[in-house]
Amino acid sequence: MQKVALAYLGYAGRGNLGDDAIELVYRRAFPQARIAALPLYPGDLPGHLRERRHLSFRDASLVLGGGTVIGRKNWRVHLLTGGRLAGRRPFHMLGAGVEDPVFQGRNSFSANGELRRWRPLLEQFDRVTVRGPRSAQLLGTIGVVSEVVGDPALLLEPGPLPRAVDAGVLGLNVGWGDDMWGHDPERVGRELAGALRQLARRGWRFRAFLANDSDRAYTERLLADAGVTDRTEVYVTVDPDTYLHSVRGCSVLVAQRLHAAILACCAAVPTIAIGYQPKCDDFMASLGQERFLLRTDEVDAESLVDLVEKVDADRTDHVMRLQIAVDARRAALRAALTRIGDQLGLDHAAG
Repeated sequence: MQKVALAYLGYAGRGNLGDDAIELVYRRAFPQARIAALPLYPGDLPGHLRERRHLSFRDASLVLGGGTVIGRKNWRVHLLTGGRLAGRRPFHMLGAGVEDPVFQGRNSFSANGELRRWRPLLEQFDRVTVRGPRSAQLLGTIGVVSEVVGDPALLLEPGPLPRAVDAGVLGLNVGWGDDMWGHDPERVGRELAGALRQLARRGWRFRAFLANDSDRAYTERLLADAGVTDRTEVYVTVDPDTYLHSVRGCSVLVAQRLHAAILACCAAVPTIAIGYQPKCDDFMASLGQERFLLRTDEVDAESLVDLVEKVDADRTDHVMRLQIAVDARRAALRAALTRIGDQLGLDHAAG
């Protein structure tokens, strides 16, 4: 029977760019380790039980796969269940996000003081490392000390082949999870369409990136409403490597999905985030990029056009500052991964 080294608790393998990117970080960091997913939903159990016929989880250490999971009731339940299936203590995490209770939307799972219920669970982790400063601040309110290391997906990088930047090409990703600031996707769509129309009149061309299986319909509608379908290349980029390779030719990227923004930063593409929930602010703040975020309840066409053109005009300096910030986070993330590997006796890949 094969021994599982890392019992992975995350949402990977379900057609979401960000969750797959985070899992990929672990697989590349520990290429010799056996990593097996823990079940999240009842439908996952038959496959997990089949795995347990030839895999031993007795010495497996639970790894919290990240995304914005801390402070959400559903993920507390997942963690309690997963902790019973993985036999080794302590648990481990890398750059997890904390749900901000100031935002209450559909499926937030953070109401009624949920974050306080996480304190005993977090005590079972070797260290608590988080995505950004707001996550650390929230944990401080319940007496949990944490270290800001950045989002784990920042460790992914484009391949070695260089790709020239295509001047006047705006990358675009639209889509969101379960809700957004302002709760009005129709208004956001109108403002984005207005911005694309203005930019098209100024000579911009577009590349739209589908980072989630559900992005296509919203993207196609937006491009049609803006009248820019004939000026747009559409890329299906639901896996991280394809996205990293495809996005780095853009002059600037406007991204709504969080990990579309994160991976663009990995590729040193100047990124304007359309912040739909606090986790977007948290990430941008982790890189000192707060001024390049427009919230969904505040964005308007004119402000977005102005920001795109300002960022493009300052592109060289912007890229330099972005790379410095990303490199600093990567150093912290690598140090945290090395600690995990050393504690578990795992060989850690260089880089």
